[in-house]
Amino acid sequence: MAMIHFLLDCSGSMQNCYADTLKGYNSFVQEQEPTSTMSLYLFNDSFKIIYENKKISDIGKLSPATFCPLGGTCLLDSIAKTVERVEQNNTQRWADIDDIGNIIVILTDGAENSSTKYNKNDINQIITSKKAQGWKFVFLAANQDAIKSANDIGIGRDAAIDFDVVNICEVMRTTSSALSRCTTGESQDVIFSQKERLDCSQVY
Repeated sequence: MAMIHFLLDCSGSMQNCYADTLKGYNSFVQEQEPTSTMSLYLFNDSFKIIYENKKISDIGKLSPATFCPLGGTCLLDSIAKTVERVEQNNTQRWADIDDIGNIIVILTDGAENSSTKYNKNDINQIITSKKAQGWKFVFLAANQDAIKSANDIGIGRDAAIDFDVVNICEVMRTTSSALSRCTTGESQDVIFSQKERLDCSQVY
């Protein structure tokens, strides 16, 4: 069983891909294995819990009532908070599971500009530690060098992808496929193919 934790940028610049974000995220949820669970966290200047560890069948659609882009990009603090929440929930609900199956997906369309507690080195140490316990991290980023940004915080290049905001539905679909390959054992980690990278970055 995969436990997917999605950290989704809800800063003001996401207004540029607002409708496609709703459509892409809702399709992403529908494509997950019924036995998986999902958590959704939003971030801008702050961090917001939308739902945690819900069965796929119980998840309602992301809607304008919930996803309201505004504010800055508190990325680093929000990554740390996501890890903290996952740790707390694992202790409460899966104390007998050694952190197996946790996949944290991070999607942002901009660079960090609002965190006050954590820096890149802090997050790198946190992610490196959790990866050693079997956690997997995915970094999806627009308007920046996603490979470098991911590397700065401890996420490998294979699990990071650049995308153009007009392709946000495609990057959600691609991520779903990469997760499926990992959870079914086809690959040992979340890995994006070169074709997938091109499909997400090019504007046709």
